[in-house]
Amino acid sequence: KNIYTNHYKFLDKKTTRVLSSMFSSSALDFMSNYRNDNRGDTWLIQKSDSWVKGTEDAIKYAENNDLKYELFSNLTHSDLLQKFKNSKGFIFLSCINVV
Repeated sequence: KNIYTNHYKFLDKKTTRVLSSMFSSSALDFMSNYRNDNRGDTWLIQKSDSWVKGTEDAIKYAENNDLKYELFSNLTHSDLLQKFKNSKGFIFLSCINVV
């Protein structure tokens, strides 16, 4: 919330609620324990046939910027968190163009 209110001051004056989250308390604990770990040099890209996920654009971005990347799909939630923990980051270029 603090990140948003630093950029959008008006949000700090309103009551806000989180409608949903994909992270349980135990998942957040897992992630906070590894924040300062040395991460690998590989970026993650979600492998998807859905155009809205922007997989092809993410791959092009990685290749154009000489970034080592790995495609992932069909992981359990815990396996996904583990993969994120060991990666440099996540490249996600969702397609927002509306035809």
